[in-house]
Amino acid sequence: RSQINFKIIDAGIMSGFETLTRLGGYLMLFAIFSQMAKSIPGLPPSLQCILAGLLEITTGIDAIAASALPFSVKYLAAVALTAFGGLSGLAQTAAMVKEAGFSMGSYLREKVICTLCTLALAWGFLRFFR
Repeated sequence: RSQINFKIIDAGIMSGFETLTRLGGYLMLFAIFSQMAKSIPGLPPSLQCILAGLLEITTGIDAIAASALPFSVKYLAAVALTAFGGLSGLAQTAAMVKEAGFSMGSYLREKVICTLCTLALAWGFLRFFR
């Protein structure tokens, strides 16, 4: 007759809570940084939006959508920022894979390459369909 090992279940539940708290903490921290970036004096509003998006994509893309930028610029910025994932996403990934020994430098380089490829494709899409 098998017994349920509640210590293992409890450890799994606590590990899940720790993971969610860590990811949520990074999200909140970078959302605050992103909001701060949107109010840097002397920085043009368009650059404030881009900087906000580089920090945390949700806040940044919302700022870009609400900006007075032309549609094509908004589209390209939103697509590029989504492909990059923001520094918040980078920090969250680093926190989750730190034990695995992955190179975050390589990860960042690949994210930048993916972003540039995505940007090129989105630009081509705009040129072809507009």
